[in-house]
Amino acid sequence: MTKLLVILYLTGLFSIGSPNSKSIKIEDRYKVEGTVSGEISANETFHLILAKNKESKLYEIIPLVYDNQDFKRLESIDFENFPSVLSFHVSGEILTLAVSSEKEDGVLKVLDVDLKSGKTVSSENIAISGFKTSVKSSAESVLLFADKDSFKVLTISNAKTNKVTVVLKNDANKDLLKLLEGEPIENVDTNEFVSNGSINNLRAYLEGEILLITQQDDKGDATNLFSLDKSKGDQAQFSQKKFNHPDGYKRTTSFLKNGNLFRFSLNKSNAVIAFNSLDGSVSKELNVSDDLVGKSSKYFYDMQSFLKDAAKSSNAPTITVNKSTNDNFVVRADYVSVKEYRYYNWWWFHIHMHNQMIMQQQMQIQQHQIKTFGPSENIFNEWLLFPVLEKHYFEFVVNSGFEVTNDESGFKKREIDYQTLIENMNHTKKLSDFSSVFLSTEFRFFGFDKKDNSFKVFTKEYR
Repeated sequence: MTKLLVILYLTGLFSIGSPNSKSIKIEDRYKVEGTVSGEISANETFHLILAKNKESKLYEIIPLVYDNQDFKRLESIDFENFPSVLSFHVSGEILTLAVSSEKEDGVLKVLDVDLKSGKTVSSENIAISGFKTSVKSSAESVLLFADKDSFKVLTISNAKTNKVTVVLKNDANKDLLKLLEGEPIENVDTNEFVSNGSINNLRAYLEGEILLITQQDDKGDATNLFSLDKSKGDQAQFSQKKFNHPDGYKRTTSFLKNGNLFRFSLNKSNAVIAFNSLDGSVSKELNVSDDLVGKSSKYFYDMQSFLKDAAKSSNAPTITVNKSTNDNFVVRADYVSVKEYRYYNWWWFHIHMHNQMIMQQQMQIQQHQIKTFGPSENIFNEWLLFPVLEKHYFEFVVNSGFEVTNDESGFKKREIDYQTLIENMNHTKKLSDFSSVFLSTEFRFFGFDKKDNSFKVFTKEYR
């Protein structure tokens, strides 16, 4: 069975304490296929065991709730075929799961699991085609689909309530829909700290009801921004804005934050960072120089060395923007190895299972990022072997008017060294089928311990 082993990389920013563990056993009749973990509240997490019942021949999702003291086991949910969890969210005491099946292509079910009573309510079958990605939303699951005839956004509130936004192909949008169907779309969650972000050509952001997708123009001279108001249902249409790049710069990358587009354009000796509010009220450019650097990482030496390396075809420049505690924008410019870097958004923190739709999506992403290297069938296992990547970033701070300002207040969101936490825990605990949750004050690591045939959760507090 192909294992989805997720290793996330960010630089180490804090130490962690000794782990505490709890365990629970399930019956011998189960063959474990994977796990999913997620946050319920500041103190509670859920953990789903996906297993095949060797007696009934059915697959089951076995839900567990963990409150930092004990496990609570809820009623199992049966499936004839292996269930792929495409997304989840928690609202109050209800865990909502969007579940598809490997052998029932085109069918999605929504399950509401009552975390107190353990009872589950299921939706009717929902027809789907061309799954692209899940976009993070706090109280909803938002799934994107694209095929040759349409682009769809499925917004799921619960098993009884969902909303479909459909854009049908016409002469005006046929080229865009062909692009959305043919290339992978990668979700960027700006509600968490983003270190480097996506280097994929198509990047999706969700700001309220507005879905935003960025794309670098084929000629390399502009960033295209496609906007869709998903609240308009069948009346929704994409709108497009084109942001031209300054002349003389062959490489450009972008990032969206709070209704603003940030672009980083560079060549081997010069660079420009452009700021544009999407409502058109503010537009500015800054020439990049050593004087702009407010803070830098260990492997940033000087701007000329940085630009020379960032412009290489083997590297991809990145720009990300995170909020300071004073509500300013902290702009970070960096570059990563195209061959070795993977952006792990919120979904990768939580899941470890043989999920065909997710696997296909990520293999597509790798294929587009590394043109000369095809993805292998063991792509996720190989990610375990990726080296810890050096960080070369420089940072500076701008206010809401994009004026450079002195702000040393720190970040609103914690920057977490996901890769080191998971890698160290996996190395010492040797759990299989693991998944993880990053809470505001601690990290939880859940998986199967073959030594005593039990599931364990290990907790470590951030320091």
